[in-house]
Amino acid sequence: MKKELLLGNEAIAWGAVLAGVNVVTGYPGTPSSEIVATLADLASDYGFYVEWSVNEKAALEVAAGASYSGARSIVTMKQVGLNVAADAMMTLAYIGVKGGLVIVSADDPGPHSSQNEQDTRAYARMAKLPVLEPSDPEEALRLTVEAFELSEKFSVPVILRPTTRLCHGSGSVSIDREKARSNYSVPRKMSFERDSKWVIFPALSRRRHQGLWDMNQEFQSHFSAPPFLLTNIPEEAGMGAGAGSTAGKGPAPGPGAQLRYELGIVCCGVSRRYVKEVLAAATGVAA
Repeated sequence: MKKELLLGNEAIAWGAVLAGVNVVTGYPGTPSSEIVATLADLASDYGFYVEWSVNEKAALEVAAGASYSGARSIVTMKQVGLNVAADAMMTLAYIGVKGGLVIVSADDPGPHSSQNEQDTRAYARMAKLPVLEPSDPEEALRLTVEAFELSEKFSVPVILRPTTRLCHGSGSVSIDREKARSNYSVPRKMSFERDSKWVIFPALSRRRHQGLWDMNQEFQSHFSAPPFLLTNIPEEAGMGAGAGSTAGKGPAPGPGAQLRYELGIVCCGVSRRYVKEVLAAATGVAA
């Protein structure tokens, strides 16, 4: 596999290609815009559909329609755009999906180019949808692929939440172009099946709401293991090695493991990179 220097947004785009995306929609807004722009450049080579939609709600509805037919679709926007798409997203969480559907909502803590600092995770909690937060471009690619798999496994949209420093930061990323080509060598089977489940009425809403609660219990166990939960334990830094520990990036210790550390830091998303940088500066050892 070839290593390339990519923006986080470019890595997300390549993750969609490696997942075999069929339909790409979005509405431009920093820090998310380069995702659709990159996919637009790749569309003719791989044969998927790309559009800039008239707004974020329309973008999500086009992606949802494609998903109902079994297509894999991705929709991109910045965090304030999710306000526009929220009506469609809240109902889509109840209806569910067929083909994998990934909603990329790029947050802008700071903010650098936004009216506010709203947090997409609050919407995800309200909609009871899973959120994946990559910490670097390599993870952005990998978690985009995982997001499509999760969406089809649980039949719900999955939210990917990058932030500005990830979107516009660069990193070394491995791209398996042969796998990307193979995804499109055989056309994906897609057809729309008329079914009342695609029309949400109160009776179905009640059942689906309970189903979402039950599904969230599954999410908890699913996300408590690699590749979603990782540990960094730099033994060389004099921190000691407890039972079940792993040096560098590795799986989380199993239940009942007797760890012997005075301090642990829990990170989510790009904050993991900040902590690793500080630890490296303080100890002289790469975390």
